[in-house]
Amino acid sequence: MEETELRTRLDALAERTAPPAREPDDLTATVVARHHAQRRRQWAVAAAVVAVLVLVPAVRALTAQEPQPAAPPTEQVDVFGAPTRGSLADDPALIEAIQRLPWVRAGDPPDEGPSMTDLHVVWADDVKTERWALVAGVVASAPPAEPADDAPLAVAWFVGPRGAPAEQLAMQHLMRDVDRQLPTALTGYRTGSGVFDSTTVIVGAPEDRIEVSLRPEIAASGTATREFQELPSRDGVAVVFDTHSAIGDPTLRYRVLRDGSYVTLRPDSEVDSVPPLDRDPTAEVPVERLREAPPGHPGDMAASSLIAGVLAGTGLPPDQLAATVLWAGDLPSVVSDTSRATVMAVRLPSGAIYVGGVLGQANLEGPFGVLCGSELRAAAPVEQLVVVLHCSSAPPADPPDVGERLIAVGPPEAATAQVLDAQGQVLGSHPMVDGVAVVPMPDDLGTVEILDAGGHVLDARAPMGVANLSGD
Repeated sequence: MEETELRTRLDALAERTAPPAREPDDLTATVVARHHAQRRRQWAVAAAVVAVLVLVPAVRALTAQEPQPAAPPTEQVDVFGAPTRGSLADDPALIEAIQRLPWVRAGDPPDEGPSMTDLHVVWADDVKTERWALVAGVVASAPPAEPADDAPLAVAWFVGPRGAPAEQLAMQHLMRDVDRQLPTALTGYRTGSGVFDSTTVIVGAPEDRIEVSLRPEIAASGTATREFQELPSRDGVAVVFDTHSAIGDPTLRYRVLRDGSYVTLRPDSEVDSVPPLDRDPTAEVPVERLREAPPGHPGDMAASSLIAGVLAGTGLPPDQLAATVLWAGDLPSVVSDTSRATVMAVRLPSGAIYVGGVLGQANLEGPFGVLCGSELRAAAPVEQLVVVLHCSSAPPADPPDVGERLIAVGPPEAATAQVLDAQGQVLGSHPMVDGVAVVPMPDDLGTVEILDAGGHVLDARAPMGVANLSGD
């Protein structure tokens, strides 16, 4: 399969499988990124009515080529057209009953689902305490109907108790316009002992080799990479078990090798019904402060979203993280009375540091947070970090509005924040109190130089963008 062809398919896949925002009474996250001219950073909003906010990235799909590229395959592969696979394939009565299941959510009337033709059970098996089945079909169209080979394919995942009859299986996820040549995967969750146990089923073509990376590896240098290991598979189907302490997009990535080339993907989706966790893992991460805490503010709740983002993005348990609040203070807001900015550093097991800032606010609909930026940094003492953030309570304006602030945080010896434009010209100098300067956001900002009392540059940085923890 040629790389350009794969990329075209994967771009379409990413567009149609991006996870929807969760309901307000669940862990809600909606990420909106906006590039602001000359500011070298992204602005993202994550809204929630609970204390824990999880920033959910959009679905990504990557392709890569083996070091020695092989010739493209000479014949097409249909992942979903092979004979039924799985240990239940030899029970024709069960397979036929699964094939007749309506494509509706549990409790919904059967006639609410799409009208399907050319139905086929791709795979069915018992996995731990559950019974899973993947069914493919074509959504019936009004005449004149398309030929079956050209009609858009749809697939549905059904899950129920282990050993259950077909009528106890409920549809957990539906995808339309599926590429017949690309693999698919689904992650489901169970809770126990305060953690999520996850199961991911990966379905490729019968001859595909499947490799998996459970989570990214973040080195002491602050770089995120992935290691893949081949899984034992049966007829192109592999099952992966893992444990998580936080919920978000699955950290798992899988790649399928076929004809000398490979495609790397994330599971198409989580199951649509995720059980609640009986604890808040963000509260288990120890938090220290470099500077005295200001009086309490409703926006303080947003600080936990920075920890939640690291837990969800890395898949690490909370006892492997340690957080430090570098600074917290109040900023003006154009959507509420005031807002609380929190700048935090989270140390990872390798020593690398995730640095981020969040603006916590509250309105009539409840508290919400705005991500000011984040970065992965190499291992270093947190008290020596230099952090430059552009915090805005609303999408950035041009020129900056009254709610936008530049925050510069440095080590104790930092005395001056010197602001430079994109051409390196000095826009202004601002004194730092206890290593911190908070000033109205200048227009055409390029970098900020942090100077000591003698005028020596300690560091120079542009406002942070958004850290990529995925290793993709």
